[in-house]
Amino acid sequence: MKENKTMASGNASLADISSLTSQKTGVHEYGDSTTLTATVVDMITGAPMEGEVVSWSVNVGNLTQSTVTDINGQALNTYSTPSDIATGGLANITATLSNGNSAQLSLHILPAPPR
Repeated sequence: MKENKTMASGNASLADISSLTSQKTGVHEYGDSTTLTATVVDMITGAPMEGEVVSWSVNVGNLTQSTVTDINGQALNTYSTPSDIATGGLANITATLSNGNSAQLSLHILPAPPR
């Protein structure tokens, strides 16, 4: 069932990241990837906020530096491991809004699957 949503006014100072999720809980070394979703809402009404810029950072790996939320308040990004990473560890991902509100997510970096 599709949820009815009321769009927030777009006041960036009221924006908050209600969730930061990954399609996978772990990624394999040597170029595996996963889709990340930051959901941005108005912190007073809870309504999704369209057009908010989400800045992304990570300690290891690759992703787009910034993305913009859609009508559902979601900003998507793709995280991928570098080809030269050692097995093990965590990729620590941060999504940040212009008002400084942020959310963090850690992904396990796993050994490459057998061929």
